[in-house]
Amino acid sequence: MLLRWQNDNQYFTIRVYRDLMGDLILTQSWGDCSSDDSEFTHTLLSSFEEAETIVAKWRLILLRRGFYERPSDSE
Repeated sequence: MLLRWQNDNQYFTIRVYRDLMGDLILTQSWGDCSSDDSEFTHTLLSSFEEAETIVAKWRLILLRRGFYERPSDSE
């Protein structure tokens, strides 16, 4: 799963995937589109349902902050 949000000058992405050990990982990345400033975090998840809960919370937060969801180029 790859989700992307953007506003005039910032972006936020969430990617949920299984790593080489089979663990479910949620990676969040965010930054400024006009510079090279960016950050990211990785979170080990216990289930896909946990990922869905986190994504739903972030979706609400980002929409309230004026971000819009962009279609992802690839999964």
